[in-house]
Amino acid sequence: MRFFLISLLLIPLFALPSLAFATHGAIGLVPCHGTDCQTCDFVKLGNNIIGWLVQTMAVICALIIVFAGFKMMMSAGNSGAVSAAKEMMVNTLVGFVILLSAWLIVDTVMKTFLRNGVLLGPWNEIQCVVQPTTTPPPPGGTIVVVPPTPTPTTTPNACTIPALTPITDALALQMEGGQTVIFNNVTLQACVTKFIGMVGGTVTSAYRPPAYQTHLWEIRDRWCTRGLLSNTDSLCSTLKTSVSGEVQKHFGGSWSCGAVGQVSTHSSGVGVDISGPAHGTAPVQQAASESCLIWKNYPNDAVHYDLKSGCTCN
Repeated sequence: MRFFLISLLLIPLFALPSLAFATHGAIGLVPCHGTDCQTCDFVKLGNNIIGWLVQTMAVICALIIVFAGFKMMMSAGNSGAVSAAKEMMVNTLVGFVILLSAWLIVDTVMKTFLRNGVLLGPWNEIQCVVQPTTTPPPPGGTIVVVPPTPTPTTTPNACTIPALTPITDALALQMEGGQTVIFNNVTLQACVTKFIGMVGGTVTSAYRPPAYQTHLWEIRDRWCTRGLLSNTDSLCSTLKTSVSGEVQKHFGGSWSCGAVGQVSTHSSGVGVDISGPAHGTAPVQQAASESCLIWKNYPNDAVHYDLKSGCTCN
């Protein structure tokens, strides 16, 4: 009875190869159908047959062990019958171990030579590669082989410096067209008129919508900060010509990358640029104070004034 129970416990051991093939192998022995078959599929067919035979032998060995255990249980103390049953069980186990060992040895050798020594993974794994497709030839023509589409590679084909953002704001377009002096603050306009009446000068810029201020900042950013001024890349030549024209238009040929903020008091209606007066002298500073203006004296931007808060120039 004891040997019979042992033989029943060994059945799952022989069932493991069958489970492994069931989870990894193909559902059927034939891996392809009709014109889809390749030479590789014949090799895969042989591999499937070998797997099926191993599964079958595992089941047969399990049945033999069960039969030997049954004979041992029914021997009724007959030592000869018990010995014969034991010999049947041992021979079955040894034969199955030899079968699996031969399979493992061949598999290890194949993986060593064909898989660069990678010994992990399913036994006898075979992957068939899909071959390039062919299109039927036209009458009197030749067969055209269509290889797999390669992965496209990206190559630099444009200037790395971004272009200027197109202007869409209506007032900014108006200023870009030439009307650069626009006041939207009557107090600032009155104070500037008073200041120019005292010391002279010309207003070059007053109110700027944010889009126009951004446009001026982008010109400086591309030309000075990003180095378009000294850029010799042929891919940037068109952009360099375009931005160079904007530099000449807005800042003049003698401009040396003066200060241009991304945001400015021009956009809030209290900033103004006045050229002409000797800005740092005492008389001009006195006139600015009496006209409610503050000279900001920004680096490379000596013409900028801001309106004093709460001042009316009356």
